[in-house]
Amino acid sequence: MDQAAHDESLPGPGERGRDLERRVADYFSVHGYEVRRNVLLVGRSGARHEVDVLAERTDPAVSVSVVVECKARTDAITTEPVARLDWMARDLTLDKAVLVCPGGISPAAAESARDLGIEVWGGAEVGARLGAVTAGPPTVAPAGLAWPVVMDTASAGRIVNRESGGLLGLGREHVSAEGPCWLGWHALELSEPVREGRLRPRLRTRRHWLLYDTLEGGLVRPAADDPADQLEQRPLEGARLPLVMTAERVVGSIRQAAARRDEVVSESARRRHEQRLERLGIARDAEAPRVERRRLAWQPLWLAVLEGRGGRRIVAVDLSLGRRDDEVEELLTGQISTVEAALAA
Repeated sequence: MDQAAHDESLPGPGERGRDLERRVADYFSVHGYEVRRNVLLVGRSGARHEVDVLAERTDPAVSVSVVVECKARTDAITTEPVARLDWMARDLTLDKAVLVCPGGISPAAAESARDLGIEVWGGAEVGARLGAVTAGPPTVAPAGLAWPVVMDTASAGRIVNRESGGLLGLGREHVSAEGPCWLGWHALELSEPVREGRLRPRLRTRRHWLLYDTLEGGLVRPAADDPADQLEQRPLEGARLPLVMTAERVVGSIRQAAARRDEVVSESARRRHEQRLERLGIARDAEAPRVERRRLAWQPLWLAVLEGRGGRRIVAVDLSLGRRDDEVEELLTGQISTVEAALAA
């Protein structure tokens, strides 16, 4: 029996379980995985499985799918959950299974997990990866590569106040939500083989970096070079916008557009797919564009939701550059509910 259930001063099992699932999902997200929580899947046998956390990642070399079972109990896990997790992973044909149990695991269950190839995160492992498990926000924030913060939040707040004030006090807008927040970017280095020259065309390969947002997967801007030199590893404390679009899905869109361009017969259809490639930042005549390197980078922002007669909009101050970011404002104005949910979390 879970002894914590008898102490009204401690969070209940359901609350502890949801918090543990959220923090495990955050851990995989900041390490570049596409993550879904509490998803129902049908296995090869026809059985339905409820997966606590499903983490998936694909790169040019390998695809990996991980099922994570979270047991936020205060007592040791027995062999039954281990057997159920093994059956789930095999029935869903997933690559790896992880059992997260901060309360520990019995010797028999640990031996069974080893035999079945299930990775176990016990109390020490959970503490090292996620920090102490509590019912509130994590005491140790997930870490990630981020642009450094150079502007304080008070200065950013003053920019929002000036923007919401309108011209000479006319058209003043109400700030309904405001605060610091992290926005993720997929920085991808693309290689694009292109044939140049008319008489004796030669295949030349152009390499460049592009930044795609993690909410919609669209190209926002090119990068001058590998952003790694500008980034620092740091805790991602506070609000974070979700990783909706993984790098794999962005890469898949590029590959699909290039493949469809080469498959179609009519000129109009070919132009349509060429235009799609250009919207993704790829030359329309690139042959088999390929992603060479990738980074998941986090941009520190001060976000505000402004409401006025003209509707609602986002003001985004880039805390790494000390100024507003028009492109991010346009992106996030179409995602206002997502911004509000992140700031309220």
